Amino acid sequence: MKKRGTLRALGLLGGALLFAAHAPLHAAEFKGNVDMGFWHLRNNVSSQANFQADDLYGNNYIQDQYSLFSLGLRTKISKLFGENASQDGTFHFKGRSYFNIGEKNSTFSFSNAGRHQLYEASLELPSIAKSLDLWVGRQRMYEAGGARVDGLRLVYHSSNRVSLGLFGGFANDLRNQVGYLGSAYRSEPFSLDYLTSGVYASYRGNAFRGDVALHAQWFKKSLDRMTAFAQGTYDFNARWSLSGLVEADVAGVAAFRLGQLSVITRPQPSFTNTLSLNLWRVLQFDASNLSTILPSSDPLFNSTLLGGAQVTDAYYYGVRDQIMFRIFDRNYVFGAIQYMKRTFDDQNQIKYTVGYRDPQLFDSDFDLRIQADLIDNYRGFNTGIDLLMGRNFRDGEFRLEMGGTLEGNERDAWQDLSPTSAPRTTEKEWSLRAHAFYYPIRNLSCALQYAFRQETETNDLDAKIQLHEIFLTTSLRF
Repeated sequence: MKKRGTLRALGLLGGALLFAAHAPLHAAEFKGNVDMGFWHLRNNVSSQANFQADDLYGNNYIQDQYSLFSLGLRTKISKLFGENASQDGTFHFKGRSYFNIGEKNSTFSFSNAGRHQLYEASLELPSIAKSLDLWVGRQRMYEAGGARVDGLRLVYHSSNRVSLGLFGGFANDLRNQVGYLGSAYRSEPFSLDYLTSGVYASYRGNAFRGDVALHAQWFKKSLDRMTAFAQGTYDFNARWSLSGLVEADVAGVAAFRLGQLSVITRPQPSFTNTLSLNLWRVLQFDASNLSTILPSSDPLFNSTLLGGAQVTDAYYYGVRDQIMFRIFDRNYVFGAIQYMKRTFDDQNQIKYTVGYRDPQLFDSDFDLRIQADLIDNYRGFNTGIDLLMGRNFRDGEFRLEMGGTLEGNERDAWQDLSPTSAPRTTEKEWSLRAHAFYYPIRNLSCALQYAFRQETETNDLDAKIQLHEIFLTTSLRF
């Protein structure tokens, strides 16, 4: 079954490319980027006797090393039907594949063979009628709050600034919004049980830009939920700007889902203040546990696609104010204070941040960034200081960075997902890291990153966790 699911996913990726390639590509124009990455982690956790290996899902979470290779493609292909065709089209594609290297079980929510994701594969046909565009395929509509659909979209442009969109087709399971995960996705990358439809309106002016949308989702022909969405940005002048968004389920399970409001103030060129208000809702669907890493053999865990509407929710409320003050038209200091409150245990978080940035340290070729954080973190307390120093070579063609982090953490002792009266546990953690960036040509970039981390539990000085991490990436734009 796993092999069949992998072949289907690969076939889906290949078929999308063949669909675009069916047109006379000698006249087409390609724009996009290819990303490749290799990640390797090695640790000494398996030598620590106090760590439990079995997570009750059949995974071993204390492997001594992990290796992963990723390959991603994002492209836009225009002029599909020839340079002089009366009807042109644009093919949008965005996909990524992850491959585990080695034979060990994975802890990345997909099997050893790998995981393949198709975010977008759609054909855009502009002006099929007067001021009317047609989109066909898998697409994500940011004008509708990031709603995804495998189907059709019609966009009517009433003017250069106003657009109206209408869409419908197969939907993604809202209980599984972390990126096409779940026990059934590998064998069933499309779920025919979920349908969606909606409408949105967009306005793009010089000072104001905004979108409003309403879209519904059905499960097995029954309304699951209907969501309203609105977002906008207004630039009053060079000193004041306001942006925000709101999203709420207005039918099915009616509830406020997400709200954000930001006010950016620049009373003078050297000073910027950003005030942000946030509210979001975290859902755990009682009728489906597709967010679990792997299906368990425990009969209490049901990994099938269910459409129940009962949820356990929690709300997070937050306010954050951040300032940045530039000194001598070059270096600057920054700071922030953040307050968060969550409802499921009525706990608060307060975070203080202060930092300094100098792009030419002591008039040298080095740049420096230092940041300190103090966090009264719900049921714990965290302190940290981070230092990063870098230098550019050959007019920015090559860059080296060195950095380090020192942290101290305290947290309440928990057992069976509940806090206990036991003394707080404390941890000390530090890390060293080195980064190298290379830009040989304008459209090619390479990066090599290495980090060493060590964590020590104060109540068990023998339990020193050490990690070596290597990350290599290459990106090519075309």
